[in-house]
Amino acid sequence: MPSVNKTEKIQLNQWQGNEYPKRLDFNDDNLKIDNKFKEIDTELSDLTYKVATGTATVITLTIPTLGNGYAKTFIASANNNGSPTTINGQPLYKPNTTTAPNLTGGKAYTVWYDLSKNCFFIKASAEGNTVAYHVLAGDTFSNDNDTGLIGTMVNNGAVIITPSTVNQVILKDYHNGNGYVVGDSDLVSANIKAGANIFNVQGKASVVDTEDANATTAQILAGFFAYVKGSKVNGNASIQSLGGYKMLFGKANVIANSAGGVAFMKITTEVLIIYLMLILLALILLRNSVCFGAINIQTLVTVL
Repeated sequence: MPSVNKTEKIQLNQWQGNEYPKRLDFNDDNLKIDNKFKEIDTELSDLTYKVATGTATVITLTIPTLGNGYAKTFIASANNNGSPTTINGQPLYKPNTTTAPNLTGGKAYTVWYDLSKNCFFIKASAEGNTVAYHVLAGDTFSNDNDTGLIGTMVNNGAVIITPSTVNQVILKDYHNGNGYVVGDSDLVSANIKAGANIFNVQGKASVVDTEDANATTAQILAGFFAYVKGSKVNGNASIQSLGGYKMLFGKANVIANSAGGVAFMKITTEVLIIYLMLILLALILLRNSVCFGAINIQTLVTVL
């Protein structure tokens, strides 16, 4: 007969002195022990990572009756490239999502079964959404898909850009923060031609192109200057050399210009007064013409 007292774990018989066991009681205890060893074998089997059978997206694993929270580790046989994947007919998702994980052939993955949702979730070993080209080349990182990934972002170091006449592409990837765009203290309005705009610096109005100028020193009065083809030209001409007449006050006489036969006429003060009076008379006649009718133009000319 079975004993009243039992062992704690698997309920084996513990007979007292007044209890008499039967062969069937021993057989029951042996069966309990054997079943427990089977469970241990299954657990030990789960600790041995085996390559999954099936395909990259239809995975088959040796699993006992599924229970909530049951965990299994396996080695993926091929890349699933993030495509929808099942294990023994049940969908496999990233933790707390309905998105398939990215499995890489040859790597081990631990999954667990969620009875309420009737699916497998991959055990979270890392989280994140960064990718290789966002991480500096040679550095390692982990994300939702895998761990120990290696970055591919190029290290450009300090990038120095010198302005030119065309747009220059700023390199993508990593910059160490010591780069810059070259500046120049000569980039001021006074150095820029009127009408031009360089990097939002407007040219000075007085800065003009003198390339088409052709004046010479002999064509510019002494004491004055001009700019010709970017160079300053000081004048050395006189009124006489430019073909003009010079009016002088003093004694009335005429002096011949030996350089070009030009006469210089000296006018006395008396002659000048008479000339001014004639101009005044002409103005009076012109005023009268407005009040009393047109005056004879020939008469006005004669008066002058």
